[in-house]
Amino acid sequence: MKPQLLAAAILVLPCLTSTARARDQKAIPFGTGEALVHVCDLPPEVRAELRQQTQFDLAVGFFYQHFSVFDEEFNFWSWDGKYVLYQGRRYLNVTDEEIVQLIGREKYDSLGKPLAYRIPFASLTAAVIGFAIGVSIYRSAPARTKRLLKDARYQGALQIYSQHLSNEREANAEEKKSAIAAGIAYLQREHHMTAHKAEANFLLILAEFDRVRSYDLRNQAALHEREGEWERSIEYYEQAAELQKDWNRKDCEFLLACVRRVRSKQSRAGGE
Repeated sequence: MKPQLLAAAILVLPCLTSTARARDQKAIPFGTGEALVHVCDLPPEVRAELRQQTQFDLAVGFFYQHFSVFDEEFNFWSWDGKYVLYQGRRYLNVTDEEIVQLIGREKYDSLGKPLAYRIPFASLTAAVIGFAIGVSIYRSAPARTKRLLKDARYQGALQIYSQHLSNEREANAEEKKSAIAAGIAYLQREHHMTAHKAEANFLLILAEFDRVRSYDLRNQAALHEREGEWERSIEYYEQAAELQKDWNRKDCEFLLACVRRVRSKQSRAGGE
C-alpha cells in the first residue's frame, strides 16, 4: 500500500475502546479488553509523507484482544493479534502485505509479537504456581513414601523390621527401637547405603505408616464419641496419640486434648 493510498482510510480510523465487562466489586473482577503495543516506527520518508497527507504521525503497532482477571494488565489469554498502523489510541487495520510494502520485507521479517501476547502474564503466573504445587506434592511425605515403597531395598528393610516385632502384642518403645535399628542396618549392609540416607528414608516410611494408622484410629474415635461411647472413643484417641508421639508432637498433643474433651463429656453425662 503506497502512502498516498492511506489518506482516505485514515479519515475513518476507529477509536480503540475497552470492552472489559463483568468487573463486579463483590466478586473476582474479570473481563475482556483490547491492547495496542508499539512494534516499530515507519521509515522516515514514509512517515513524513503520511503525516503530510493525513495529519497523523503513524507507526506500526500490534493490536490484540485479551481476557484478564483482577486487573486489565493481568492477562490470562490473548487472541486475534495483528499488525496495524496507529497513533495514540487510534488504529487502522492493514494487511501484512501492506505492512511489507511500507517497511520492507527484511524489516517485516524481523518484527516480533509482544511477549504479553505470546505468554500472557497471568497464564505464566498460573503455570509457575502450578509447577510449585506439583513440586510440593512430589516432595510431600506421602508421595515420597509411595515412591520408596516401590523400591525393593526398603521392602526388604520392612520385612526385617516386622521380624523383630511380636505378632502377639503391641511392641514397646525398646522393641520398636531395636527393630528400626535392624532395618537400617540391613540397608547399610546389604545395599551399601549411607547411614544418613538409610535412617532418613526408613524413618520417613515408618512415620507415614504410623500417621495413616493414627488417622484411621482417630476417625473411629470420633464415631464412638458421636455415639456417646466414651470409653471406646478414649481408647482409640490414646492409641492414635501413641502412634504420633515419636513423629509429630503437635499432633500427639492435639489427640491427647481430644481425650480430655471426651473425658469431660463423659463426666457431664454422668459417667455413662
